[in-house]
Amino acid sequence: MIWLANKGPTGACADTAAVDGARRPQIYPRSIVAKPWYGPHHVYGFFVVPERFDFEQLTATLWVGNFQQPADLHKPASTVGFESFPGHYVKKVYLPTHVAIGFLISGRFGDLRLSCNWILRVVESDDTMNAG
Repeated sequence: MIWLANKGPTGACADTAAVDGARRPQIYPRSIVAKPWYGPHHVYGFFVVPERFDFEQLTATLWVGNFQQPADLHKPASTVGFESFPGHYVKKVYLPTHVAIGFLISGRFGDLRLSCNWILRVVESDDTMNAG
């Protein structure tokens, strides 16, 4: 199990053009924590999100490898230890532990630790895009 956890990436970063098949804003994490052996809530990425993506009409999806799940972009209560930039906030986005264990067992844990394989894809409604 230790060998699998320390194994490097299996290849290059994911093809971001193939993600969702559309041109939408995508955000990569500044940092990743991947320690699923500690239990739930120990696999996550820190994303620096522009404040313009803090709307009710907005949806976001977290993509990690071939896994995807909805992500909540409303402002967190704290900046979780990262400095933000003017007009941005830091968002901690979790990956389910069972998904991380799947990466570990399949020998792709190194891919999970690469920030270029984590993508936060933002989808704006027509009303939101016309407002800006």
